[in-house]
Amino acid sequence: MAIFRDMHSDPVEHDRSIEDRRRHKKLVEKAIKDNLADILSEESIIGESKNKR
Repeated sequence: MAIFRDMHSDPVEHDRSIEDRRRHKKLVEKAIKDNLADILSEESIIGESKNKR
């Protein structure tokens, strides 16, 4: 059974997914930052163009 709430009745009780999205974004940014060397050294993103690698 679905429970419907009027999200406009209480301005403090806003979209609950905002905090989840913010937390997920921080986790992704941290994972990228922690693994940046591995990410950049992947063969799949290293390309060669004439004399440039």
